[in-house]
Amino acid sequence: MWSFASGLRCRRCSCAVHVECRAETPNDCLVVPRASLPSAGPQNVGFTRRGIVKEGFLWKMAKADPSWTRLWCICKPEALFFFRPQQRLLEYRNPMLVLGLGESGGLSVANVQALREHCFIVETSSGDYHYFAANSDEERKEWKYAIKHRKAKSRSTAAAAAAAADATTHGDDWVKRFANESWIWTPDRPEPSPFAWEDVKPTQIKMLNLLPLIQNEPIAKGSVPELELRADDIVVDKQEVAYFRTKVTKYDLDPVLELALAPLESAQSMRRVRLILAELTDAPVPSNFPGVFLVLFRMGKNAYRVRCSKDTNLKRVIIEEVLFRAQAVDMSVSWALPAIEDFMIRCGRLNEYIVDADISLHSIVYVRDAITKSRAIEFDLLPYEAQLHHTDGASVDDSPAGEQSFCSIEADEGLGFDLTVQNCFHVHDVSKRFEVKVKSVENLNKQLLYDANSFYGLDIEGDRVNVFVAFSLYFGEQLLAPVLHTQPVLPSQPIWEDWLVTELLSMENIPREARLCFTLYACKAQGGGAMGMITNLFRPANQTVPLAATEITYADFRGVLRRGSYCLPMWSLVTPAAGSPRQEVALVVEFDATSPKLISFSGETRRSEPDATGQTRDEEAEEEGEEHGETPAQHEQPLLYLILMRDALYEMSTEEKALVWKYRGYVRSQRPYSLAKVLLAAPSTNRQMIAAIHALLANWPPLPPVHALELLGARYVDTEVRRYAVNCLRELTDRQLVEYLPQLIQVLKSEPHHYSHLFEFLFLRSMRSIVLGHPFFWHLTSELHNESHSARFKLMIEAFLAASDDDGTTEEMKRELAVVAEFARVAKELKEVPKDERTKVLQAKLRLLELPSSFLLPYNPKFEVSRLLVEKCRVMDSMTSPLWLVFENRERQTAHIIFKVGDDLRTDILSLQMIRIMDQLWRNEGLDLHMQPYRAVSTGKDEGIIEVVTNSETTSAISQAYGGGGAVSAFSRTALAEWLRACNPTEAAYREAVTNFTLSCAGYCVATYILGVGDRHNDNIMITYGGNLFHIDFAYFLGRRVTFAGIPRETTPFVLTPAFVQAMGGLDSSNFRSFVSHCCRAYNVIRRHGHLFITLFAMMVSSGMSQLESLDDLDYLRRALALELTDAEASARFTQLIQESCSNQITQLNNAVHIFAHS
Repeated sequence: MWSFASGLRCRRCSCAVHVECRAETPNDCLVVPRASLPSAGPQNVGFTRRGIVKEGFLWKMAKADPSWTRLWCICKPEALFFFRPQQRLLEYRNPMLVLGLGESGGLSVANVQALREHCFIVETSSGDYHYFAANSDEERKEWKYAIKHRKAKSRSTAAAAAAAADATTHGDDWVKRFANESWIWTPDRPEPSPFAWEDVKPTQIKMLNLLPLIQNEPIAKGSVPELELRADDIVVDKQEVAYFRTKVTKYDLDPVLELALAPLESAQSMRRVRLILAELTDAPVPSNFPGVFLVLFRMGKNAYRVRCSKDTNLKRVIIEEVLFRAQAVDMSVSWALPAIEDFMIRCGRLNEYIVDADISLHSIVYVRDAITKSRAIEFDLLPYEAQLHHTDGASVDDSPAGEQSFCSIEADEGLGFDLTVQNCFHVHDVSKRFEVKVKSVENLNKQLLYDANSFYGLDIEGDRVNVFVAFSLYFGEQLLAPVLHTQPVLPSQPIWEDWLVTELLSMENIPREARLCFTLYACKAQGGGAMGMITNLFRPANQTVPLAATEITYADFRGVLRRGSYCLPMWSLVTPAAGSPRQEVALVVEFDATSPKLISFSGETRRSEPDATGQTRDEEAEEEGEEHGETPAQHEQPLLYLILMRDALYEMSTEEKALVWKYRGYVRSQRPYSLAKVLLAAPSTNRQMIAAIHALLANWPPLPPVHALELLGARYVDTEVRRYAVNCLRELTDRQLVEYLPQLIQVLKSEPHHYSHLFEFLFLRSMRSIVLGHPFFWHLTSELHNESHSARFKLMIEAFLAASDDDGTTEEMKRELAVVAEFARVAKELKEVPKDERTKVLQAKLRLLELPSSFLLPYNPKFEVSRLLVEKCRVMDSMTSPLWLVFENRERQTAHIIFKVGDDLRTDILSLQMIRIMDQLWRNEGLDLHMQPYRAVSTGKDEGIIEVVTNSETTSAISQAYGGGGAVSAFSRTALAEWLRACNPTEAAYREAVTNFTLSCAGYCVATYILGVGDRHNDNIMITYGGNLFHIDFAYFLGRRVTFAGIPRETTPFVLTPAFVQAMGGLDSSNFRSFVSHCCRAYNVIRRHGHLFITLFAMMVSSGMSQLESLDDLDYLRRALALELTDAEASARFTQLIQESCSNQITQLNNAVHIFAHS
């Protein structure tokens, strides 16, 4: 490319070329502008990139024989230019073939598919016909359009002139200059760099980043030094950071916020109380719910056992049994019964309370869980006022939040903000092509090339490796324009000064939420002499390796387009070598700043001129979004139904999109849940179509929250779409919302700016509920290790702690952070200690720790720890040497956890979340499968806490104890049945344990099959003493299996050994028939909600988990759900899977090998 202050200079031959003497430029120079184009032949054809309409690969059929050649084609208004593939990168000299396109030049597609797929015919100006083929039908249509409308550039210039004449009345001289193409490309401005070749795919980064300058102070109250922004954090510009901080601070002081916080009901006079209200449910009562059970009530020092049933009213039993018996015991008290309103009811000595006792016992989730897990049901009656005083803190109403929103211009004005940009051009009046200059890469050194581990050191040191920058423009996951790139240069001089121009996309048609993505690549240089030829034998010469990336939004948080120079910090895409320092690479870019005014999405815009029908483009767009009530023809309805029934990952064809968009009004009235399909079917993303989508959303009925979640994915970045989705989520209670919190935290990365509708929704709900606020804090904290979005999450943590500082939440979080940091330090130090001494050293180190007198466990805000039982702590025998820690609360209840360092727990957390959601869906259908989905939480990079289910054993330990010992015990059929009999000596207890085992085994067979959980050896399956089976360690999922020498060790859909079947009573028993029935029913329930699980997994792709890197990793989930089957077909299929698992002995063999390897 050309770059010289006083003129132009050829980068290849260093020939200086001035504007006045271009004719003297050598013919072999790169990208030399020429005055005219010769009419025939490739000889001495000077080629310039000005006026390109489209370019890309095409297959051309030779005239002499029916062979096809792959060529790089560039379409310009006057001709088609063809280059060999190797000419594209550095040798845009003379094209090998030029086909002139006269005024009559055209194309046809009739009867040519037989020659080659996606074929079309081009007629040249001389009357000859040439056959071409594209790579896909979509590309063929794009080429047809480009050739037919290649003269559109001159027509658009005339239209721009008319617009400029219209602008005269407004005095917008700058707008008038858009009509003059010479203004766009003046002689002293370099021409644009050529498009990138099709094999280069820019890495999509899910986060915006800008200047690493943060000069405004953090929010004073509530700040935590460990979580504050640092100078080396990649953050947005300081104006947006200041806007974010000031806005959330004003929220905490604004009186309107008090209305949005939904204070507690009835007698609670205090503004905030730190209580967790007990969860209630209206799900059907399971058929296996016991008719009569014992409930323990404690009041002061006295305890009372009462026989209750599922329909027993809690308030009535307390009045008639507990309070009356307490009055009879204490004769010194007045005979008047104490009022139940004077008491709060605590569940199981946890931080979980019932305020209104006028409910049935079966509606309390705590009661159902206790029965499912064979635990005692206990209630404590505590004085109401004392409890309020003791738990002064954050308010927690579990009702849905109101519709109050502060994410609007009106709300900003009410808070003292004025973001309106005065005297600016509206972007919809700007028809100029978007351009950005890539200037240079700063702090680039050869160590980054060595870390890429893709080039030989001889190539790096011998300057046979070049670097270039690829630029792409994305709207969500949709590429808006062809990828552009700079010319490759040496890493020692990464300077370009290249203007990259989106020739086929004007600024008015770029959505506000578009992202400008830049990726730094390395590639092998051409040539290189003998040494280069030798290295090319082992490594491809055209290999491209991504090194670093960054991105920035098209418009800033005010809606103003970027202008001027920016220094964008880039995050590394390669893993640094051990001991290698962090590479702080930055990209310097420049946006056009020649406009005399700012260009903004806010403010008034001129209405477009009426067309022949008397309507403007804006009016047509508004009508485009209105309801179209046309009913599909009879033959179209089945096809439309099949399209709408497809899962969220289904890619619609062009014809299918046209059908869905045509009948969007019919979809709205008949199947509104398919809004996501309608949005994806929109023909384009230009300003008219965006306006049509907004009009469509205004008339669309609210969706159920589980369907609205899909609209928050990375594909739907339009602000109005996400606002609509967030409004649908307001129907969720805090208990329901917390189950979807991992996904909602991930999609915060896709928001264009820090402050968004989704953040505001989560922020306000977290402020008013510790049930949501506690996990909200830890989910954000666990993501801080990723430099691409750590600044955003730090700001959110800062806002949350500042808003909650008055109720003690900040101090509580500080205590938890300090405890986690101490345990992490101890765990890392123990890795250097010999295995046989680790437990002893651990207990010695734990005794030296100065832990807080009380703190909450990160995975469970209901359990407040008072001390650590050091003598019961130990180091587990595992590869990562996790810590087994035991805590105790004031009531002497214990909590066991596993603290891991060096192990990624995100697959466990995601799998357990899915199992909890499955369990809830089954319960809503009246199917209680006695699941044991324990909790786990990530506290940082490769560290976290796992809840321990006590009173349980692994199936490995059970088989060895009751199956004869050693590896052969894995083949025992009676070990599990004998162990259950030993743990439950009475006949009634044994029958209950077998029932628990049958139900839980059915649930986990379905869950592990759908999730594709692997590594299911007998140490990863456990059973409680009461018979509840559950799985642990979900390191492999989505169909991944453990292999040995490349051969899968697991060949069954799920684990169902002969010992499991025998514990149920055998293949012919009623329990086994019940097991099969429960499996089929549970499988169909999950299938009916299959879209929810596909959506939740898809929303986690941005998390960076090694087993969930792209949507392709969800192919197993889609196959396992089999959404195309009927319920009867799915039941037959799962019955076959049960038979397959029962008859396969590979599982027993794997268990035997595992026992032998660990004995």
